[in-house]
Amino acid sequence: MAVTEEERLSLRAKLNEVLGEREAAVLMESVPPVHYDQLATKNDLLATGDDLRRHSDMLRSELKGDIARLDVRMAQQLRVTVLTHVGSMIGLAAFLSAFN
Repeated sequence: MAVTEEERLSLRAKLNEVLGEREAAVLMESVPPVHYDQLATKNDLLATGDDLRRHSDMLRSELKGDIARLDVRMAQQLRVTVLTHVGSMIGLAAFLSAFN
């Protein structure tokens, strides 16, 4: 059974009458404001941690693959750029030597 906020306040008022304000405060602080089945257990937290680690490992693996593919593409592009510049320089040298 879920306890409503109104029921909690009513209990608090009754505890104040019976126990006094300080003792009622201590008792109410020790009772969670939600139903116990809504509280996370250590096992819940461990399972969540395991899920997060698996997800993190998967993302790390995907990122490594993406970086490796990017590295290959950059190396290919560098080769094309270097060969293009070398070809341009040879062509320019041939063009300039034709005027000498």
